[in-house]
Amino acid sequence: MENNAFSILPHSHPAIDRLVRHRWAATFIGAVSLLGMVAAFAVAPATEKTRVDIRTDLDRLPPPAVSLLEAANTRFHREDRVRRGDTIVSLLDRLGITERDALTFLRSDSQARRLAQYLRPGTIVTAEAGANGELHTLEVLRSGKDAKLVIRRGDSGFLAHEEAVEFASRTVVAAGEIHGSLFAATDHAGIPDAVANQLIETLGSEIDFHRDLRKGDRFALIYETLTHRGQTIRSGRLLAAEIRNNQRLLQAYWFQPEHAEGAYPIFNKPHETHN
Repeated sequence: MENNAFSILPHSHPAIDRLVRHRWAATFIGAVSLLGMVAAFAVAPATEKTRVDIRTDLDRLPPPAVSLLEAANTRFHREDRVRRGDTIVSLLDRLGITERDALTFLRSDSQARRLAQYLRPGTIVTAEAGANGELHTLEVLRSGKDAKLVIRRGDSGFLAHEEAVEFASRTVVAAGEIHGSLFAATDHAGIPDAVANQLIETLGSEIDFHRDLRKGDRFALIYETLTHRGQTIRSGRLLAAEIRNNQRLLQAYWFQPEHAEGAYPIFNKPHETHN
């Protein structure tokens, strides 16, 4: 049966040859027919003329509503940091405050005169001033205190008083490697000195940071930073610390039970190295 099936192919050769010889003729006839159809379609005249009417319409739109701001009621909020060599006059000038009555009040009021004591380089000062340089509000953060000096314009003149400041807490994770001293390594890692001092106080009973540190020792810290209006004011509490020193691993975590003082439990265990 298999032989009979394959034996059909030899008898089909003459028919295949005829198709091959005449395929170009068939192709040519088909192409001519197709061109004839295209030509007939192309030259067929349009039975109706297409007409497009164009009309222009003009509508008068009402003018947009424009409201002008009154310069007397416009207030500008500015923020700056105290620079080295600043005076109250130069600082107020950068904040856009030129009112003489405000400067007189800052020099005469007993509470407002403290402003000069708080103007340390880097201190953040915010102000709200009018378009004509009048003072509406002046706030100065006290360095190292959760308070600020506020000078505000009232109905009967200026008032000066201190207000508590609510800081937002942000958690920071940092790490570094010892190449010289601890403070050189923390400075390189961007860790504040106040946090480095907390590290020394926390693990100082387990390691001598002046004699026991070796080149290549590594440390990792988790600590808080306190922010106000998006600006970092100062560092907060050290939350966790880890040091790999001389084949041992030192760890400490801040823990504060409810209704009790907090402390740092310290864990001292061998440092396992994997080759």
